[in-house]
Amino acid sequence: MSRCSYLFVPADRSERFSKAIATGTGAVIIDLEDAVAESAKDEARRQLLSGWAGVTAQARDSGTRIHIRINSDDCGWLEEDLALCTELQPDGVVLPKAADSVMVEDVAARLRGIALLPLIETARGVQHVDNLAQVAGVERLVLGTVDLMHEISAEEDEPLDYVRTRIVIASRAARLEGPVDGVCRAVSDPPRLLYECTRALRYGFAGKLCVHPKQVGAVNNAFTPSIQKIEWAHRVVAAYETANGGAVAVDGEMVDLPVFLRAKSLLSSLHQFN
Repeated sequence: MSRCSYLFVPADRSERFSKAIATGTGAVIIDLEDAVAESAKDEARRQLLSGWAGVTAQARDSGTRIHIRINSDDCGWLEEDLALCTELQPDGVVLPKAADSVMVEDVAARLRGIALLPLIETARGVQHVDNLAQVAGVERLVLGTVDLMHEISAEEDEPLDYVRTRIVIASRAARLEGPVDGVCRAVSDPPRLLYECTRALRYGFAGKLCVHPKQVGAVNNAFTPSIQKIEWAHRVVAAYETANGGAVAVDGEMVDLPVFLRAKSLLSSLHQFN
């Protein structure tokens, strides 16, 4: 199962859990934060708890990971959310408004064995992204475009390209999996979604958040290496190894160690797309 698409589903809409898993997404993010009204937080946790066995069984059969987005530490629901995650043991926990590495370390200590995905969606989060990436237990970083655009008063998300670069560099320096790009709000605009996926790939991202089931297939297709790219990688690896580590030309372009390592990395990652 590809781990490049992450589909949000509100935690208080339990009837959607099964449908979300069936979309073929790499991961479902059951959202206790923005998608759930304040008055429905308790009921959302109850629905999630009561339906958890069925959710995990279906997810296991389909190879889908189940994450939970908890509430941020500036609200009154964090402790209840952490207690729920401790009981349920999801595959991962998405941390909204992540900005304080000490806070993330505390969550990691309480949720040992659960992958953490800090959501970089504030100016402080951008400032401290290098420290956040280094916290033990963090699996990959996620860009929260909507909240960050609001905070910096940006009308379009192109100004966030600087942030994309910061997140990719922080991820690589910390030896994390490739980061996940933010949502495409234009749910009925396939060309826009394709453009955003292509841009994310160009910057070095390895996945994208989805807010609607019909976005999942397009995201999976965009981030899955093409046959041409796979064949290129095989040619690069074969040529470089034949040259015993010396520079060699493949398809008219010079191949040296960094290009060889990139090709090997692509081939070694193919298992996640099967």
